[in-house]
Amino acid sequence: MKSAIFLILCPLVILGQAVTRNHVYIYNDYGADELHVLRLQSHLRQLLESSYVVRLINAPDVISGDWKNNAALFMMPGGFDLGFIHSLGNLGAEQIREYVRQGGSYLGTGAGSYYACDRIEFGMHTEDEVHGERPLKFYPDLCSGPLFGSYSYYDYSTARAADITFHYIPTSADGTNLVSFKAYYNGGNTFNVTQANSVSNCVTLGTFDHLSNAPAIVKCNVNNGRAVLSSVHLEFGSEHLNPNDPYLAVIQQALNSDVNQRHRLPVYKSLLKHLRLTSVADQPVVNVNV
Repeated sequence: MKSAIFLILCPLVILGQAVTRNHVYIYNDYGADELHVLRLQSHLRQLLESSYVVRLINAPDVISGDWKNNAALFMMPGGFDLGFIHSLGNLGAEQIREYVRQGGSYLGTGAGSYYACDRIEFGMHTEDEVHGERPLKFYPDLCSGPLFGSYSYYDYSTARAADITFHYIPTSADGTNLVSFKAYYNGGNTFNVTQANSVSNCVTLGTFDHLSNAPAIVKCNVNNGRAVLSSVHLEFGSEHLNPNDPYLAVIQQALNSDVNQRHRLPVYKSLLKHLRLTSVADQPVVNVNV
């Protein structure tokens, strides 16, 4: 009798192991900024429960599709999205699309946010102009940037500490609080305001305070999956910026406040909850507007 029960349960145990989704993949190939990749790797290892495995993945491995079997999250970092398009092509994009549609989670910041929209407009009417359709289309409309003047590929002169308000749209543990603080920004985008506020599969999670509350972070339901797209880089705190860089030193000072220290990590953990990941014990969130 015990042998019969074992024979019944054994395949179920094997099946359960086969479908365990505990890997977080960060794209690390042409188009990805090395500093952003390393910061995300360290950041997610710090915030996520120890059961998660955080790994870097290159373009050929994305295209193979084997990663989809155990992925809890696919992460696209800052950089330049033309590099993503060049390296991944249609095959890689289709693997990512299929993974999310079938219940996976996608987190895109900076260039990873641009890449996930239906179409983009970047640096229009400048020598750096980039525009056109994008393959993932998790956000089903236009995103455009940069928002605060031009963008420099050569230094951090166009980076800034942007004032944003984060909306704690209810998840399993969050209320509907609003918290305002400064976030690291460099060349980021905003999303079509009408679309972000009216289409049922997308909701605005964060807004730019000094740009008529233009969306800074959105969440979109994509079939059975979810995508969170952020134009600001919450993985960077003041302690992660080089104080010897004259441009970053100014931003570091702006980010080094009690308000920012209280809010940055809890807000990031909220994004992870929206993506159905489990973080380490949450820090308390102070319900204030600054």
